[in-house]
Amino acid sequence: MISITYLVAAFNAFLAVVMLISNWKLNKHILSFSLYLLIISFTSVLYDTIINGGSAQLLMLLVGYSGPLFFLVGPLFYFFIRGLVDERHEFSDKDLIHLVPFFLNLIVMMPYLFKPVEFKLDMAERSLQNLSFYMNSRLVFLPVWFNTLIRIASMSFYILWSIVILHRAYLGKIKILDGALRKQYVSNYRWLNLMSIVSLLLVFMHLGLTLYFRFDPEMDFISRMEDDNLFFVSVIINSIFPLIILFNPGILFGFPTNRVLNPMMNDLLVNAEGKYSYSVLDAADKAKTYNDYFDGLSKRLLQYVEENQPYLDHDFNAEKLSEILEVPLHHIHFCVKYYYGSTCKQMMVLMRYKHAMNLIRKSHKKDNETIRSLVYDSGFDHFGHFKRVFRKNEKQKFDQWLKENT
Repeated sequence: MISITYLVAAFNAFLAVVMLISNWKLNKHILSFSLYLLIISFTSVLYDTIINGGSAQLLMLLVGYSGPLFFLVGPLFYFFIRGLVDERHEFSDKDLIHLVPFFLNLIVMMPYLFKPVEFKLDMAERSLQNLSFYMNSRLVFLPVWFNTLIRIASMSFYILWSIVILHRAYLGKIKILDGALRKQYVSNYRWLNLMSIVSLLLVFMHLGLTLYFRFDPEMDFISRMEDDNLFFVSVIINSIFPLIILFNPGILFGFPTNRVLNPMMNDLLVNAEGKYSYSVLDAADKAKTYNDYFDGLSKRLLQYVEENQPYLDHDFNAEKLSEILEVPLHHIHFCVKYYYGSTCKQMMVLMRYKHAMNLIRKSHKKDNETIRSLVYDSGFDHFGHFKRVFRKNEKQKFDQWLKENT
């Protein structure tokens, strides 16, 4: 039977890939968080296999690559948070210093990687359901528990520093925001803090396991635990990441400072290298507040929809509107939700409904074929859909209304 930890890890990995593919163009920093989530999934599979048993061949592969990858967890989380609070931060040559522990550990692990398969497989088999043996074994020079403590110290530092960065950014911007944008800013700040705290909980659980099994070679701790408490806690904590993202996907973009080409403000900024660049942050600074930026965007959005009537196109959606206005998709969703109180899809349906009703009222012919044609020309794919929308808005059936008005 497949462990539920494996299923959670697989879902986390799938979510990481989807996030990367879907959001890469709008937010380059999503790469850091996607890799972070993949390594977290890798870690949970490793420890579940050791504690609950499993394939020795799989464990042999996991052990060989776990050490170096763990040193990337802290820097990746830091890069993600840093990029969210200030879009001007991009990966540069100076950031390579954060990857030094990863490359050093990779070099140190080289002798183990080239050891005979029989040696590595024997160690994996002896480590199954024997975390104490694994923690006290020497892959190369130092025991695993010592290397693990160094990794934990590194992860703790980066996560705590990320929390500090979040707090500083919050204090710096919350005073100049109000209205709907302030609400979004506060909400994303709290969710990102929760994500940081969950990351710390994982680190502390990792620390507790390391210290306990370093000094408890008999592993009587497992026998004293009721059922699968450790397993249950691990699954809950690892499930929080996808739940946070599913409940509030807006945190993937952090605070409203993501880079965007916005024709509403036509001034292009030239950076030190002589290249053109543009960002919502710079645009908002020119407009004095972020509210001015989104107020202008919402008016421009509504003006385009009213003048061009794109909702008459059956295939028109928020993605196409984003491309036409040349703004990120999440900005479109934000404006429609907080300024007009609905989703993009609901707004389009309502406009199609109003257009169809206007045509029906003006039409001299109100036979079934004519009405169906008018409804279709208004953007509805199905007459039944129009009738459901009519009943929702008018609180009566369309057939009844038609009899009363013909």
